[in-house]
Amino acid sequence: MKPTVLILAAMAPLAACTGSSMTIEQAHKLCDERAREAAGPTGTVFFGVSNTGPVASAEVNISSNYLRGLDPAQVFDDCVFDLTGQGPVRPPNL
Repeated sequence: MKPTVLILAAMAPLAACTGSSMTIEQAHKLCDERAREAAGPTGTVFFGVSNTGPVASAEVNISSNYLRGLDPAQVFDDCVFDLTGQGPVRPPNL
């Protein structure tokens, strides 16, 4: 095999490592949620009435980052970096 072909073949996987198409604002929004989840359990509760009677539901989410005791601000910073390749430009919105 010629050296040029070998070099191009070796560089092919690196082409997939080009930057993310996610904007920093999009990353901040997604990472804010991950940081909130790392801060503690999250969830929703719903109460209502339908034509068949009362309705209620609840949902509780506990993230692995919370269970591992990770700092929400560090979770946010790492998340933004992983998604964009750069550090955040603002602190997390918890």
